[in-house]
Amino acid sequence: MVSETAERTDTIAMTDVVREIARSSGSLGVQLADVAGFVESLSLQVSAQMKQLDALAREVSDLDADNGMIETATQEALGLTAQATERSRSSRDDVEASVGQIGVMSDAARRVETRSIELQDLIRKVEGILQSIRDIARQTNLLALNATIEAARAGEAGRGFSVVATEVKQLAGMTEGATFQIEETLSQLDKSIVDLVRDAGVASKSAGDVLSMSGQITGSIGSTTDQVEELSTIVEKVAGGTQSIKQRSGSLNESFASLNTGMRASEADIGDTGRRVSDLVDLAEKLIETTASTGLDTVDTPMIEAARAAAGRIGSLLEQAVDRGEISMADLFSERYEPIPGTDPVQSMTPFVRLTDRLLPEVQEPLLASSEAIVFCAAVDRNGFLPTHNKKFSQAQRKGDATWNAANARNRRVFSDRVGLKAGRNTRPFIVQTYRRDMGGGTFLLMKDVSAPITVKGKHWGGFRIGVKA
Repeated sequence: MVSETAERTDTIAMTDVVREIARSSGSLGVQLADVAGFVESLSLQVSAQMKQLDALAREVSDLDADNGMIETATQEALGLTAQATERSRSSRDDVEASVGQIGVMSDAARRVETRSIELQDLIRKVEGILQSIRDIARQTNLLALNATIEAARAGEAGRGFSVVATEVKQLAGMTEGATFQIEETLSQLDKSIVDLVRDAGVASKSAGDVLSMSGQITGSIGSTTDQVEELSTIVEKVAGGTQSIKQRSGSLNESFASLNTGMRASEADIGDTGRRVSDLVDLAEKLIETTASTGLDTVDTPMIEAARAAAGRIGSLLEQAVDRGEISMADLFSERYEPIPGTDPVQSMTPFVRLTDRLLPEVQEPLLASSEAIVFCAAVDRNGFLPTHNKKFSQAQRKGDATWNAANARNRRVFSDRVGLKAGRNTRPFIVQTYRRDMGGGTFLLMKDVSAPITVKGKHWGGFRIGVKA
């Protein structure tokens, strides 16, 4: 009697221990799932940041290369501005020397013009003197003529005087003829001097204009020289700044390379941590399944039984539909997922969606309403495709609102995450998983996922999932 009582007591104690292990395993699994989800999110963030860092590192590397090109170009510009400055100074000196020569030429032209005018005045005076000589020659000629007449009257006595008168007359004629020749020569000389005065005036004016323009050119070249020298000074400063930027961009490039290496190491560590946590989640889930498989009632037993019952009923409904000819086995097991245009997230159609929309709600909706702990319950095929969801998660999508759609239009979607695929591909009597459910918009819900396989005519179709608040 005592032995039986002790054995019963041990059995009760063992049952309590198993139940406590199941409860603790469930709690541990949920917490590990939360950590795993966080690590996964962190890993995704780090991966995204790594892509941004890689892009930024490329930009910095390109910037460093561009700075090198700019530095080279700046040094070349510095050399060119130095040459331009020297040439500008040389040009300024040449122009200033030319301006001096032009000034001398202008002065000479003005002097020629002045002397030519003076020479014209002298010619006028000479012409006046010639006119006087011509008048004297005419008077002398008249006197010689009178003397000749008087000598003729005197007869033989006036013969000697007549000879003298004749000679005087001839001399007067020669003098008058010479004055005409001189006058003609002076006239030609006067015309030449007039042309010379005109040309000298034009030359003087042109020289003055050139001198004025040369002064402007000298000023412009001087200003240009000053600007080139100022530009040279600026280029020198730019060259100094460019060298500094090149040094800093080189340091920045090295820093980014070091940061990139560190981030990649962190990414690898986070990935390794994620895998380790995932292994712990699997271990906790196996512990939950092990305690549930003992046949003792645990905290997960009601949901396990509900999942298995629903999976069996759905399998029967699908078999009956095949038997009635409503769908072929090929269409029921089809993996042709046709995306529905304009959906975001993408929803798809398959040959069996219309059938599951008609048959599955009678199993899923009553079960969903049976417990406030149940968040959802739905069937998925082997690839995680969920054709028919609960009505509250099967609303029509809103165009342009992917966040709302992700939370409220979850039917006809493929859930290819670890939990969804494992539930659809599992062939054991049941599995219990823990995870963070993505509700969209950065919202997550800690869940337990209890699932059982669905078979149709002995062929594994998928699994029935019950999502329970953890």
